[in-house]
Amino acid sequence: MKWIARILAVLCISIGLAMLLSFLPQLDVLEQWQNRNLPVFNNTRLHQLSDQNLVDSITNIPLHLEISRVEWNNRDLSLDLSTIIDEGHNAVVFEDLRELIDFCLLETSNVKRVFIRILTTEEAPEEKQLLIAAEARREDLTLQDLRKVKKDKPTAENYLNSEFSMTYTKLWKDRVN
Repeated sequence: MKWIARILAVLCISIGLAMLLSFLPQLDVLEQWQNRNLPVFNNTRLHQLSDQNLVDSITNIPLHLEISRVEWNNRDLSLDLSTIIDEGHNAVVFEDLRELIDFCLLETSNVKRVFIRILTTEEAPEEKQLLIAAEARREDLTLQDLRKVKKDKPTAENYLNSEFSMTYTKLWKDRVN
């Protein structure tokens, strides 16, 4: 009979220790929060774009313009956005371009190049005309460039023009100016 009592005692002690060990990670987080000791570097994982998550990833980006086409091909991402042209709408166009490029180059790990075209929808929808074309490569954005952008805080238009390849059509220039 003594051996049954010993086995039950060891079993109870083992279960108690296992339960106590499961609370240790929570105590560490609680202590950090109380002392306000938070990690300096955030370990967020970068997105890996694929055919399976492309639609979800792109639609989660807060954009003002309508996405009319997305194509993922061998680490190159191509997007077409549709807009109307008016003077007050320019900032929105550049903000969306910046948002897309920053997502693709800073929040993903496998996008090598991004091609974005801004098309007009003013005339017939089936006859869209090109307004702006942007190309951004991962190697275009260095750590030094990111530090400069954080320090200077340029407008989206200035940031895009200084860091990436931007092409403006005559139609864009005529209607905006």
